Amino acid sequence: MLVELAHILRRHGRFDEALRLLDNVDDARRSAGSELAAYACAVAVHLAAQNYESARKVSESARVRATDALLMRALASKHLTLFHETGGSVHLDEAFICLQLAAFEDAVSI
Repeated sequence: MLVELAHILRRHGRFDEALRLLDNVDDARRSAGSELAAYACAVAVHLAAQNYESARKVSESARVRATDALLMRALASKHLTLFHETGGSVHLDEAFICLQLAAFEDAVSI
């Protein structure tokens, strides 16, 4: 729910508030899927604020934390959603990378 609120704040150009909210969400206990949703929202906020380097760093942090195939697919799904919302090709690239990593995780776990 807090991640959705952060998305609403992002859509209204209230980037600093959205990022503060996401930082507070980070302190709460949450599932891996919601954690990745928070990362994806933070990437979208940084992109909307034209903080491209910060968006790249947050995306990389999410990728490092998402080490198994299920989490990689969840992150890919969030990037695809953001791609459809924003049209930002970076999200499509990130989704593709996450899906490739998920396929690799699947291959090595067999």
